[in-house]
Amino acid sequence: MERAGDFPQHFMLTPRCAAWDEADIDAWLAKRKAKPVQGTPAPNPRGTLSHSPRRVRV
Repeated sequence: MERAGDFPQHFMLTPRCAAWDEADIDAWLAKRKAKPVQGTPAPNPRGTLSHSPRRVRV
């Protein structure tokens, strides 16, 4: 998302520790709240299967 310009750029605190500016994150969140993502299916509350599992006879 950062590379595509859809999320604020991070900066390095140390060679192994990245951070983001809180004001940039707050602005990004406000922008996302103002324009919600459309067409995303709701998660399945029973797990990851999108259909009922078939019964197997033993």
